[in-house]
Amino acid sequence: QIVKTVDNATPLETVDVITYTLTVTNNGPAAASNVVISDVLPAGLVYINGSMTQGAGIVGNNPPSGAGASLSWTLNPILRNQVVVLTFQATAASGTSGQIITNTGAITALDQPDTVPGNNSSSVNVRVRDDMDLQVLNLSVTDAAPSETDVITYSFTVTNIGPSPSRNIVVRDVFGTGMTLVPSSMTSSLPSVVMNEVT
Repeated sequence: QIVKTVDNATPLETVDVITYTLTVTNNGPAAASNVVISDVLPAGLVYINGSMTQGAGIVGNNPPSGAGASLSWTLNPILRNQVVVLTFQATAASGTSGQIITNTGAITALDQPDTVPGNNSSSVNVRVRDDMDLQVLNLSVTDAAPSETDVITYSFTVTNIGPSPSRNIVVRDVFGTGMTLVPSSMTSSLPSVVMNEVT
């Protein structure tokens, strides 16, 4: 039988390393040989190369780092009542915040017939979260004591202190009485920013 667990069920997107554990038990009545454990990562999980358990009687394929990796181990042999613990690590891919990602490990092959195949698969969920700290620095102005009709340039900086990336952030600047926006004067250091002039 196989049981899958995870050390962090609410990881931060792209930040937290998630350790998955697969516990494989031979409940008997005899030893099992060439037992293949398979775990295909969904697109939302990014495998960390080199993190698969390896050792005596355990051969893992250790694919390259990346999303959607296909992991497999061959265990040979597993003695009666023996327990083998396998682990690997991954991160939640960019753009997965708010999603529930299900990962499944399974016993997909062995030399002997399995009399209880219903416990040969196990799944676990993680809910990806995104924690961030956005900071808007105080406005700076080119002329603190302008004359009427003078053009004044205001600047401010938005910083994401992290640890997660931010998306679809709206920043609003409301003018006080007596001020008029100069048309087409809005700029941004990021080309992806959408600027709207509301008069």
